[in-house]
Amino acid sequence: MESVPPREALQRLVDGLQTLMREHVALARAEFKEDLRDTGRDLLVSAAGVPALAAGYLLLMVAAAFLLALWIPQWAAFGIIALVNLGAGGFVSLVWGRRALQQRSERQRITAPLH
Repeated sequence: MESVPPREALQRLVDGLQTLMREHVALARAEFKEDLRDTGRDLLVSAAGVPALAAGYLLLMVAAAFLLALWIPQWAAFGIIALVNLGAGGFVSLVWGRRALQQRSERQRITAPLH
């Protein structure tokens, strides 16, 4: 067996580790780009129906306000519908905002380096 000088063995080890790290970083970048592209495509497909959904919801709320206006003044009916929508939107935003913050803190806790 041929004996390799320690300095050369160490250099080979360092070169191998550098190559391994470069390849690992390149793979992580490629995976990140692919995940980002897939997420963008999913968001685009999901958002395609949003305009029709928003228009339908708006028309439904106008119809509900006109229906309510049969019993109370029209301005009050539209005001009530607006307040109900603002309250519901605020509640949903609060719940989902808290959930998003909670998930973010869990992700940060999981990915934080151990000391």
